[in-house]
Amino acid sequence: MKTNLLLNTNKNLSQSALFILGVIYLSIIIRIIFAINLEGFVNDQGFWIRWMQLTENLGIRAAYLNDNELNYPPMFVFILYWYKKILDLLYIVPVSGGGIVKLPMILFDIISIIVFLLVHKYQKHTVNWFVFIFFALNPALIFDSAVWGQVDILHSLLMVLTILLIVDAPMAAGIIYSLALATKFQSIVIFPIILVFLLRKGFLVEKDYKHAIKFIVGFLFPCIIVFIFFTLEGTFIKMVKNAYFSAVGFYPNVSMNAFNIWFYLVGTNPDTSDNIEIMSGVTIKLLGFCLLAMVAILVCIYILFSRKIDLIILLKLSVLLNFSFFMLPTEIHERYSIPALVFLLFLLILEKKFVKEVLLMTLAVFFNLLAVNYTGVEPSKVMWIVYLNCIIFTLLFKDFMSELIQIKKEN
Repeated sequence: MKTNLLLNTNKNLSQSALFILGVIYLSIIIRIIFAINLEGFVNDQGFWIRWMQLTENLGIRAAYLNDNELNYPPMFVFILYWYKKILDLLYIVPVSGGGIVKLPMILFDIISIIVFLLVHKYQKHTVNWFVFIFFALNPALIFDSAVWGQVDILHSLLMVLTILLIVDAPMAAGIIYSLALATKFQSIVIFPIILVFLLRKGFLVEKDYKHAIKFIVGFLFPCIIVFIFFTLEGTFIKMVKNAYFSAVGFYPNVSMNAFNIWFYLVGTNPDTSDNIEIMSGVTIKLLGFCLLAMVAILVCIYILFSRKIDLIILLKLSVLLNFSFFMLPTEIHERYSIPALVFLLFLLILEKKFVKEVLLMTLAVFFNLLAVNYTGVEPSKVMWIVYLNCIIFTLLFKDFMSELIQIKKEN
């Protein structure tokens, strides 16, 4: 009897392993086919190739001095540098629109799938195959990396890991969040959540100040390495300026093809300058920032006054804040909704009630990217995506406000 049970268990495990490998293999094949046959956004890919060549010729530190358009933080630049070294060893020359330049992004996708699976197994001990397949074969994520050739999945994954680890492993969370900021400055979006959670955990509610200190120590470790690396050649200030400040105001339009509230919805053409004053001293840019700040303040209030803060709550707040960052400020690019989608997919592991939001957001993100790359952004073609994004934001904000009101009643 016990032998039969053991054999059946081993058989089920083998079948599960084969299924997982089959899904991952299929996700790789699909991505490679798309990467080879669809050019994607060749302008971005052109930057990657130029930065590969620049860092190869001048080194990573000097590259920031010689190209003001090198406006990505150093971690991605490091990756491009070493990827070019590998390509040189293989006598491969990357070209914009080709599959080779997109391979690192596909690799990050596969890593994210494996991490998603491990988190799923750790949190639930079993795997919901629909959720796993939908992450591995998510059309929006596939398009962003394998077609567009962008690296959004990397900092999105690092942001998610930060939130997943901050409750029980603060030092690891600090290290990973530092790496997230060293990959893309957009990772700053979850900073209010991290800051207020650490204040609550360390000083205001639980008085576990060691928790906050461990996070800070972990965070500072990569920062110190980066600081020393660039300071040795006197390029630290230039790197910081390029990677973290040059992008602000670089495209002073109300929307950079992000189908959010500024894409015709409130009467603004996306090419409208966000420096226009709508009243004395108040520009469109300032208004957009204030809208985002209002959501961030509400999120902080939630964390401070909720009786319990667990992983599900932190993930939900991260989804809301990331999607608010896409919907409310100006100068937002179409891809900036990717972190919200990735957070939402990880949240789906723990909260099945968000299936509707996941499906709708996947649809909205995919068609936003598709429109910018191929089908065009004429209002007659894409306003339905703007409305869909507004519906998604309303659903997320309604759920958040209902919980915030409940907290007020409890207090």
